[in-house]
Amino acid sequence: MQHLSEGDALAGRYELTSSVADAGAYRQWHAVDRTLARDVTAITFPADDPHAEAALDSARRAAGVDDLHLLRILDVGTEDGTSYVVTERVHDADSVADLLRFQTLPAEEARRIVGEAATGLHTAAARGLHHLTLTPHDIVRSRDGAVTVLGVATDGALSGLDDVPPAEASRTDTKDLVRILYTALTGRWPGAEAVPGLPGLAGEIGKSGASSDDRAPVPLPSTLVTRVPSDLDSVCSEVLVNDAGPRTPGELARLLSPWSAERVHGVGGRDVAFADDEELAAPAARDRTVATRYFDDTDRAGRRSDPDETRQHTMGVLPAGTPVGEPSLVDLEPPAPGLPAGYDEPDRRSSGLALAIVAVLLILTLVVAVYGLRGIGTSGATTATTTPSSTTSSKASPSSSSTSSTVPSGVAIKPVSITSFDPDGNGNEHNELAQRAIDGDASTMWVTHLYRTDTFGSTKNGVGLVLDLGKSKQVGSVSINVIGNPTTIEVFVTGAKTIVGGTPLGTLTNGSGEQTVRGTARSGRYVIIWITHLSQYSSGLYRDQIAEVKVFS
Repeated sequence: MQHLSEGDALAGRYELTSSVADAGAYRQWHAVDRTLARDVTAITFPADDPHAEAALDSARRAAGVDDLHLLRILDVGTEDGTSYVVTERVHDADSVADLLRFQTLPAEEARRIVGEAATGLHTAAARGLHHLTLTPHDIVRSRDGAVTVLGVATDGALSGLDDVPPAEASRTDTKDLVRILYTALTGRWPGAEAVPGLPGLAGEIGKSGASSDDRAPVPLPSTLVTRVPSDLDSVCSEVLVNDAGPRTPGELARLLSPWSAERVHGVGGRDVAFADDEELAAPAARDRTVATRYFDDTDRAGRRSDPDETRQHTMGVLPAGTPVGEPSLVDLEPPAPGLPAGYDEPDRRSSGLALAIVAVLLILTLVVAVYGLRGIGTSGATTATTTPSSTTSSKASPSSSSTSSTVPSGVAIKPVSITSFDPDGNGNEHNELAQRAIDGDASTMWVTHLYRTDTFGSTKNGVGLVLDLGKSKQVGSVSINVIGNPTTIEVFVTGAKTIVGGTPLGTLTNGSGEQTVRGTARSGRYVIIWITHLSQYSSGLYRDQIAEVKVFS
């Protein structure tokens, strides 16, 4: 094997810029593809290594797997006694191990990361590819929340594990994923072999009464830290203690689903030894009743099923009104369909798709312009136009008129304060974002939590906002700038922070855009924005987003 150093180029193309990992004969490099002027990652190892051919073969097969959770293999080859595998580089990403340097992850973020990773490994398993050496260093999260699994196929092959039977390989990956889930929840690695940078369970084993047989007794996460949902406790127990539960990454993904569509912010659990009584007594953030029967080869109707399918399905019951995760501050919306997430540089396919979209928009703009010019100077009655996003309708009521799409009349009334309104929940529906709905900036917004149904399930009748006008004032119209798909919003003017027994000033039932509720003027100190049907945010998830609320006399 040739001695490689910074500045050398593999295949005369991939210039090595810095060494980022060194495991004896195996080295990982940051490199630059001179041909396409893009950053890449290169793994080099001796061509005469007994596992080199298996690693190269695994990498070639992995190059045919298309999944955004897996690194794309860009090149494979051997030159001057050195074999190499070149992959795309993930920018601005932290491994799970890095994320745990200061505190544990929020339980729902741990669920999301492991669920996304399991989905990627399920895709790989369908092509006969596995990881087999998975640790918290091998799963990374980009700043936009995208999750990527590193080293699929190649790491296992380089470790001499390329001949493990498929069922055993899938089970190994599944157990390692659950170990990573356990680590994300507790900050401790439950595996038999130590992982650099992570504490093990020394001193913890036996505290929960676990057995001391060959299955490496592991205490429940909830005995070590607070804020652990019961279903995640059960998954860890079944897999790591009872050697039961899901056998494949696909089954694990089904068991963990649904998870948040975006990165979940917040704090992780605290060590039980340092938690106060109130925190210990508090219910889990997301408690689910998990069925004791896990997965077998048949469904409830007795039909044979794919043992590794990844349908979004939960064992047990998640109340439909339970918020899904804790998305905060609307960091970044999910990518447009067909475009990858989590990378600073688009690939050729996504670049071409973006150019095609731009071209279509330009053509549509030209068509609209041509028709607009043809209409200039024509005679006839003047036609009033309104944008589709401004047209609304309201529920009829004795004291409210139809919702108007015109600019509201009257004098603007500036609210003294604004808070979220969640009378059927814990009273906090992203209260920290409420001020954004009256800050005069349409680019900022208040958002609800994510829910699994548009009507909150059986636990809530709605959520919303309360605007305090300071004292009783006459209100004739309210303008609401809604972002998203169709939603139903009722507007109340009241003397107290309640809508019980009240009649709405009007109702909005349209989607995105600035819309106005106008009714018979009434007096009250509070204007309550009450959402009864949420907007669909993505497949199976619902939430509302309100950019601005304006009150007029």
